[in-house]
Amino acid sequence: MLILWCTLKDPVGKDAGHIAGRRLLARGLELLGCPGGEKQVRYAAGGKPYIPGGPEFSVSHSENAALCALDARPLGADVEEISAVPEELLTALTPEERSYVLLASGAERERRFYRIWTVKESLVKASGDGLGAIREQESAVTPELAIKRRVSGFYVHVLDLLGEGRAAAVSAVSPETPELVRVSVEGV
Repeated sequence: MLILWCTLKDPVGKDAGHIAGRRLLARGLELLGCPGGEKQVRYAAGGKPYIPGGPEFSVSHSENAALCALDARPLGADVEEISAVPEELLTALTPEERSYVLLASGAERERRFYRIWTVKESLVKASGDGLGAIREQESAVTPELAIKRRVSGFYVHVLDLLGEGRAAAVSAVSPETPELVRVSVEGV
C-alpha cells in the first residue's frame, strides 16, 4: 500500500484540494508503473472511482491537505482539518463512538471526533457503500473506548503524519503498515 500526501500552500476553495488530489493520484500511478492511468478514471454505480485494470485508489482532501492511497486491493482514505465538532454529525456515530468523543473536552474532544470520523469515512469509501452508509457502519471503537484495529473486514490505519490540526485514516484489506510519501505539488 502506498500513501501520498501533501499540504496546500495557498488553498483557494475546494478546487485546490481536488487538483492536488488528482496530481497525487497521477504521481502514485507513475510510481506504481501506470503512468497516465488517472485519465482512465471511471465511477462505479455507487460513485466509487476506479481505473479499469488499474490499482485501487482513494483520494481525499481538506482545506489544507490532500491524500491519495493506492493498493492492489480495496481501500478508502480520508483527511480532515480539526475544528469545532459539528453537533449534527454526532448523530452519525454509534453510542460507543459518541462516548469516546464526549468524554473529552475542548481540543481533545475535537481530535477524537475527527479521528473517529476519518476512520468511518475511510471505511465506507473502502467498502464502496458511499457516505450515506456512515450511520450503519460498525462501531470503530472498542468497549474500552479505543479505536479498533479491524472493522468490517478492513484494517484501520490511523495516520498521524499530517501534523497538528489534521486527522487522517486509511482503511484497507492489507494489514501491512503503509508506505507514506510526502509529495510537493506545484501550483497548489
